[in-house]
Amino acid sequence: MQKILWLFLSLAVILEARENPFETNMSPQDVGQTTQIKEERTDFVNASLTLPSSARILKSASVTFQNLDGSISEEVVGIEKNIDWHLPLILSNAKADANASSPIVLPVNVSDSKKSAEKKSTCP
Repeated sequence: MQKILWLFLSLAVILEARENPFETNMSPQDVGQTTQIKEERTDFVNASLTLPSSARILKSASVTFQNLDGSISEEVVGIEKNIDWHLPLILSNAKADANASSPIVLPVNVSDSKKSAEKKSTCP
């Protein structure tokens, strides 16, 4: 009985063995991956953010990103401008034209334009 068991076990091992034991089981696309998690990220196009009704002044904007080496960094840009909370803020990824030398025009708050109109009307 023991000989039959050893014979069956050795046949199972021989049938399961590969021709080249040093060949990987993974495809060439999977060799460099360290996890089984599928990366399904797409390229960034744009993102929209709606502010709460209590927002009046936009102080700064920050973007957190991952570097090539895997470290996490954050870029903060100071703004200090009045905003209209009714309008969404849009962050988009667009190429700047090399020929375009015109400055970026930001929307002006209604209260700022009224003040400038009052100043112009009071001057003689």
